[in-house]
Amino acid sequence: MPFREETDLIEACKRGDSSAFKQIYEAYKDKVHSLGYYMTGDREAAKDITQQVFLKVFTSILTFQYKASFSSWLFRLGVNVCRDYQRSIRKMKLFSSEMPAALAICDSGPSLEDNVFKERVSQAVQKVVMKMSPKLRTVIILKYIEDLSYSQIAELLGCSIGTVSSRLNRSHKILSEELKEFQRFYE
Repeated sequence: MPFREETDLIEACKRGDSSAFKQIYEAYKDKVHSLGYYMTGDREAAKDITQQVFLKVFTSILTFQYKASFSSWLFRLGVNVCRDYQRSIRKMKLFSSEMPAALAICDSGPSLEDNVFKERVSQAVQKVVMKMSPKLRTVIILKYIEDLSYSQIAELLGCSIGTVSSRLNRSHKILSEELKEFQRFYE
């Protein structure tokens, strides 16, 4: 039976309808995987995170009460799973210092020299972002990778828009300070 609205899907999931759960999975799996990848910088970890998030959705769907949008609830689960993953990695001292290339701040240029320079900038940005606290890194990823608005990020993280703005501002200051060597090329 095809479902017309997300609410119908959620209610069907709450009743144990596996086809409804499959439709939710298909609708959101790429976004959850993307979040996991950009939070960890590791494709295999992103696969594991995606599985963990949907396992949590499956086991927790009865607790969803429509206080926020389903996508916000789902992303909140995703952020929490990513944080748990990062804590476990830190404990094992295996935390990667690489950030995916999607955080590059430049487009590729026409010359080889431009491309090399832009790759250096991209790698520098990735390293700085990965050194940030999880709170700052999360808002950077949600804003610039997931392209969420300040209000969507605030809802997702359970904080105010002012807090989101403050965290982004601190992140921008850190990036500016850490990437001073590149600034002269953009003036």
